[in-house]
Amino acid sequence: MQNAANQAWIAQVQKLDARYGVEVQESIERGLAGRFPAAPVRIDLVAETGKRQGAYTDRQAVIPVGRVSYQGLASLEMLYHEASHVETTDGLEHAIGARLKAAGKTGDSELWHVLQFYTVGAAVADAVRRRDGTAYIPYAEKAGLFKGYWAPFQALIESDWKPWLQGRESMDNAIAHMVAHLPDGL
Repeated sequence: MQNAANQAWIAQVQKLDARYGVEVQESIERGLAGRFPAAPVRIDLVAETGKRQGAYTDRQAVIPVGRVSYQGLASLEMLYHEASHVETTDGLEHAIGARLKAAGKTGDSELWHVLQFYTVGAAVADAVRRRDGTAYIPYAEKAGLFKGYWAPFQALIESDWKPWLQGRESMDNAIAHMVAHLPDGL
């Protein structure tokens, strides 16, 4: 039974990837200023991960295809989100870490992961809008990730990250401003 669910999810995401994948990948690489690895990223499909956050990646991705929230276009977003954990976000993480250190801020900020979620979701939404003229609500927005703990990041995305993605600001300036305005503990 699980194999049938896995095969259906694979067929769905392959179809979506064939339609939107090139554009989504290019947009993510531009937005995160990193390349996807040359070697394929191993993706393991499971019914559930047993983790509150769902999918996770540690040189290979584990995606719970049993989650309703990982179906449809969200399957494409989750595929690219998890795959972009392997090498693609390294430069972003390093740049944010260096800015945090220079600002004397301690702790491990989730800023890079918030920006990854936003960037991948925006890449999928933009590709769907351009190709089909329809709206896609990214996973982070639909799941309410920017409410509660991640709520303070929303203003930083609006004021600094979106202008970078739209080519109106440099990535370095966007990161510097976000780190300077990052609330303590985040």
